[in-house]
Amino acid sequence: IADFYESALTTVLEKGEILTEVRVPPLPARTGWAFEEFAIRSGDFAVAAIATLVGAETRIVAIGAGETPIRLRQAEAQSTNITDVDAAAEVAREECSPVSDQHGSADFRRHLVGVLTKRALIAARQRAS
Repeated sequence: IADFYESALTTVLEKGEILTEVRVPPLPARTGWAFEEFAIRSGDFAVAAIATLVGAETRIVAIGAGETPIRLRQAEAQSTNITDVDAAAEVAREECSPVSDQHGSADFRRHLVGVLTKRALIAARQRAS
């Protein structure tokens, strides 16, 4: 999936191609997930969003924090080494490189990444236990 997105709203699919299937394996026991997003109005595109998976390993992906969805590997490493989600959220804020547009400044998006990372990690950890 890391190679699927080329830029905002642009994928590697050619004209006439369509994605027909996505396979998601069952989650192992004691694995939790969460998806947190912020949109200006309900139903709008997210200004920023975070998807997390917490189990044997931690995965954190940010949307609206760069040209494409990005995996926050430094925040992942931080979140597995500590129980303090505030520190992992701070690393996520520092790791992302959002751009300003009509929906929000880069600083606002960076703030959202931190807040949403914290919320998502808490929710995923609760689901994992």
